[in-house]
Amino acid sequence: MLPDCPEGRSRGRRAIAAFLLVLVVVASLLASSIVMAVGIWTQKADMPTPRGALGVVAHPNGKIYAIGGGVAGSDTAQPVGTVEEYDPQSNGWTTRAPMPTPRMSFGVALTGTGMIYAIGGYASQGPTTALEVYDALTDTWVASASAPGARWGLAAAEAGGKIYAIGGIVPGGALLSWVQEYDPNANVWTSVASMPTARYFPGAVTGCNDKVYVIGGRASGPSGPAPSRAVEEYDPVANAWVTRANMPTPREGLAVTRLPDCKILAAGGAQQSGAAVLATVEIYDPQTDTWATADSMPTARYVPGAATAANGKAYVMGGTHGRVLFATVEEYVRSLATPGVTISESDGSTQVIEGGETDTYTVVLASQPSADVTITAYPGTQVTVRPSTLTFTASNWDAPQVVTVSAVPDGLAEGPHTGAVEHRAASADPDYNGIAVPRVTVSISEAAPAPIPSASSAALVLLTIAFTVFLGLRAITAWRLRSSSE
Repeated sequence: MLPDCPEGRSRGRRAIAAFLLVLVVVASLLASSIVMAVGIWTQKADMPTPRGALGVVAHPNGKIYAIGGGVAGSDTAQPVGTVEEYDPQSNGWTTRAPMPTPRMSFGVALTGTGMIYAIGGYASQGPTTALEVYDALTDTWVASASAPGARWGLAAAEAGGKIYAIGGIVPGGALLSWVQEYDPNANVWTSVASMPTARYFPGAVTGCNDKVYVIGGRASGPSGPAPSRAVEEYDPVANAWVTRANMPTPREGLAVTRLPDCKILAAGGAQQSGAAVLATVEIYDPQTDTWATADSMPTARYVPGAATAANGKAYVMGGTHGRVLFATVEEYVRSLATPGVTISESDGSTQVIEGGETDTYTVVLASQPSADVTITAYPGTQVTVRPSTLTFTASNWDAPQVVTVSAVPDGLAEGPHTGAVEHRAASADPDYNGIAVPRVTVSISEAAPAPIPSASSAALVLLTIAFTVFLGLRAITAWRLRSSSE
């Protein structure tokens, strides 16, 4: 037996306490990003003009507007007023009326009236206070009341019919926590509660709860400004801010957009002012205050724009990587469904008759694939299927396809028996390639034989034949008698 050692017990208790603390920390970290959000990225038609630090807005008319931004200059990016309209349905671009004040790194927001507001930013002569309003239906711009202070690297969002200009940076390098509210009806600016974390190049978006979420950006740190993980929620009704769960990846110059299920997509950005550019995508759920890691964008980029169109798909456009400016457009479709193949048999089973009745079953995928999925049916020798090959794409994956089963009329007296249809899946999508597909067991009956006459029926038939013969013989006899008498 070991001797009692108070010092050893104390060390043991400290070790257990430290271990439990580590478990708590790890659990809290995992809780913020424990789900893998499944989604698909697809490259679409490039913007006509490569650029970064642009504004991207989805309009109720179904189109997306890429506004302003910075293009390549002799030494640094040069602000432009270019406006290009993207049609997700045709995957085509149209040039529209340019913004009067060329600029980049500005705030942009859409109101319920369908007007698009461009606020502040960095213009040809430096930071600007310009507020300009675009009417997509008439393709015209008008100037409105200037913002209270010149700044760039700000974010903007609309909530409750008002527009909020949030954060940014001013000449001299001061990071801002300013928040100004703009009333489009009164054409008036009002200062509201400042954001807890001063920062520039954050993302801002309004949730389904009509609260504004400000995410990431470049904020003050112990060693100077640094990419931030901070998420802060603004309630316009209460004029108050609440700190929410940190984004897993600290970054600035990211793009954010609200998805159809009310979750918020945060894409791209950088960790060192344009260096260490990211393709990272993370999704925030305001309802549960949790983050999920999603499939990365194909293209890593800094200061892109993003918007979710009326078709429910999110689009990330433009951006930079070092001195490279992107025209790249990538479409994101999110699904949390687990990959799988579902087979549904009519009436819960499949029953066929040789040379007679057929039956059907349907096949459908459980989630959207990233590449075509081919399901091939192998029916063996007892049955046949039509069609034997089914193809599911990213657009028809959730539409059940019908397979018809027939029995092979082999002429053998086998009695009731069974057949089976096996299936195999093939795809360039690793989640679906070789995935297990249920087997269909088929109950087979033989065609009913010709009915066998009963005893009474047989007797009746024999009696009929005998009577017929009797009548025939009688007729022959009568004919002979007549012939003899003649």
